[in-house]
Amino acid sequence: MIKNYLLLVLLTLPLFVCAQKVQSTCTASPSIVQLYQEDADRMALDRIYRQNLKYKDSFNIPTVYSDTVLRALLAVYNATSLAARDSVAKYYQIHIYGKASVNSFKLYADSTLPWMRKLRQYNVNTGNPTVDAILSKYSLTVKDVYKPSFASYCEITFKSASNANLQIAMNELKNISGVNYVQHDYYYGSGNMIKDSIYTDHVELVYSYGWGDCQSFCIYRRYWKFNVYFDCSVEYLGSWGNSAPINWTNINDVEQFDFKVYPNPFQHSFSIDGLDEAVEFKLTDVYGKCYKSGICVGGVINDLDLPAGIYLLSFIYKGRTVRLKVQSL
Repeated sequence: MIKNYLLLVLLTLPLFVCAQKVQSTCTASPSIVQLYQEDADRMALDRIYRQNLKYKDSFNIPTVYSDTVLRALLAVYNATSLAARDSVAKYYQIHIYGKASVNSFKLYADSTLPWMRKLRQYNVNTGNPTVDAILSKYSLTVKDVYKPSFASYCEITFKSASNANLQIAMNELKNISGVNYVQHDYYYGSGNMIKDSIYTDHVELVYSYGWGDCQSFCIYRRYWKFNVYFDCSVEYLGSWGNSAPINWTNINDVEQFDFKVYPNPFQHSFSIDGLDEAVEFKLTDVYGKCYKSGICVGGVINDLDLPAGIYLLSFIYKGRTVRLKVQSL
């Protein structure tokens, strides 16, 4: 009984590796910025309400808050020399999931009202001065309309021009005569998350990947922790939690080169057929823990004493990152 309890405690304690710190950059292409902008805006808005800041009364999310987190998220994304970066940015593609939308919400009202008839036609010029003033002030458009055949009400989904503190507009609309209620447009489930803490010299980011009945509350979860300093350097501090299921869907880099690992599975050594130059390599598990690193000469990596399992072998070849799946017996 005591032994089982101690084992449970050990499995749930943080599993930290020796910290790895690399220089990165806090800029990225517009498509990557867009990929993380909503995460940054969500975290900024959460912090405003959590700390009861004055900006909770503002519809616009202050860029000074969201940009700090966005730069940190981009720095982690760009830290490609860290294997744990691939776990959170590539293999599991972790973003914030299971939260209220920051750019859409729903209004429920009597479908026979003249201004509601206009909205049902996606027309924001409703003829109701109060409604029109609110929609214009917050740059709201109609995203979707749902009118159940059995009900007298209609559901209108509004969309804002940019991510915003939608509660401000919602509070004004819910006071309109004929409105039943207004509510956030939710992404259901608890899925993946990113949490931030801001310090005087760095931003702490904790990514988590959840699985197992995430429509209610994920049964299992894995965490990865990074510190991003204001010079855009990234420090990986380790991972903990449940062993996440391996997702090899996005490990396709090898197809651009004709590399083959043999024997695979291996015991104490293996060779990389087709590797014609010396390369610096890392051998990690899918959570980013490094088990072996060094220089591979002649395509041979030996002196391996690894627990049985699947690993990622990564190295740079002719300016391209190569990742190979290998298995230890």
